[in-house]
Amino acid sequence: MRIPMGWIFLFLFSSTSFATFLPDNDLWKQDRILGFDQTAMTEQEFNQVIDQVSAALEPSVRLHGGNLQVARQWKDSTVNASSMQFGKSWKVNMYGGLARRPEITKDGFTVVMCHEMGHHLGGYPYSNPFAGWAASEGQADYFATDVCARKVWADEKVENAKSRFEVNPLVKSKCDSAWSNQDDQNLCYRINAASRSLAVLLSGLNKVSEPQFSTPDKLVVKVTNRTYGSAQCRLDTYFNGSLCTVPANLSEIPGRAYMYQNGPKAETDSARSYCTAQNVPSGARPPCWFKSKL
Repeated sequence: MRIPMGWIFLFLFSSTSFATFLPDNDLWKQDRILGFDQTAMTEQEFNQVIDQVSAALEPSVRLHGGNLQVARQWKDSTVNASSMQFGKSWKVNMYGGLARRPEITKDGFTVVMCHEMGHHLGGYPYSNPFAGWAASEGQADYFATDVCARKVWADEKVENAKSRFEVNPLVKSKCDSAWSNQDDQNLCYRINAASRSLAVLLSGLNKVSEPQFSTPDKLVVKVTNRTYGSAQCRLDTYFNGSLCTVPANLSEIPGRAYMYQNGPKAETDSARSYCTAQNVPSGARPPCWFKSKL
């Protein structure tokens, strides 16, 4: 993956880590063939997504002492998104190469930016368990649908309702069981439709069959995987996040204040914001990447 030149100094001479949505890949080569005028997403829509997610979560970033900075790299063919922190600068880099992928819908791109915001705000478990800042890849995925997309689209009731007529039957059943209010159900449907577009991209990148809502990953990890899960595992994570009914508490970032940020205390704190096997099992982080310490 190509890092913008303006960030190389910060990356090399800081102790921060660099978090991305996808593993390193060469899909940028296809962007040159696809062309800017052959995609469903326009530059205007690209900017609309960034504006909308920024408006929803920038107050939370400020609350925690950060200054959100989003680099809008529309002309960059990189098929990824990334984030980093350097002091009070909380950065997100959004690339046109990913936005232009034929698999990605506008809503799917929203979930991608929500993933990057999840690295900043999602908390436990962390990629670096000792005095780091970036939530792990699985946690960023989970935050994207459990917290961010729900907050971004909360008031778009008419748009959310459109998903009611196209929802996957299993998704409908699970969403209806989790949420009794029709507006919440519609929002759950929309989140999963967006997640589906990302699952298609992930399967192509990993050269595996497309993940399905009906075939959850059978892997049960012995220790939490802090890097990327399988395409199926990531879809499972998005799905479970959409079913979590524990109200998000963006006034804290679970575990951030501890020296050992992946310990039992951090997990206990996270239960105030996220579902667990004890409080809402259907909305808990899936065992294909998450292993509880409690």
